[in-house]
Amino acid sequence: MSDKGMPPRARRPLTNDEIADLQEQFDECDADGDARIDFTEFSQLLENLGSEVPLERRRSHFDTIDLDHDGAIDRAEFMEWWRGAS
Repeated sequence: MSDKGMPPRARRPLTNDEIADLQEQFDECDADGDARIDFTEFSQLLENLGSEVPLERRRSHFDTIDLDHDGAIDRAEFMEWWRGAS
């Protein structure tokens, strides 16, 4: 993970195994099981990854990943974030 708290940009398409792993990670981050990652769950994800991104920067990252601006990161947005396309 970069010092900005964002994953590195992917240089190649994800394999089926990588997609499955990311889906599993999404499910682990989705603590309440609503198929969306809210800001609290996102902050916990960053902490679990060892990130020390300040709260205000976390909010900025979250808002960038939340492409439809509905206040949560869905599975597709999560996958795009990890692919580096968002």
